[in-house]
Amino acid sequence: MKKIIILFLLVLILYLVYNTNNQPITIPDSAIRLRVIPNSNSSLDQSMKIKVKKYLEDNTYLLLKDEDDINDAR
Repeated sequence: MKKIIILFLLVLILYLVYNTNNQPITIPDSAIRLRVIPNSNSSLDQSMKIKVKKYLEDNTYLLLKDEDDINDAR
C-alpha cells in the first residue's frame, strides 16, 4: 500500500512540475502604477508602508471605478 501511495505522489509531483504554465506575466500599458517607498527597512517604516499601500488600493479603486478615459483616470 505504501508503494502505491509513494508512486502516486511521485507521478503527481512530476505532473505538477512539468505541466506548469511558464508564460510571463505582462502588465498592460494602460495600467496605473502607484509605488509606496518607505524611508528605511525598519519595521515601523515597513508597517507604515503596508498600511499606506492598503489604503491606496482600497480608495483608489473607489475613485477610479467610474472613469472611462485612461487620461482622466491618471
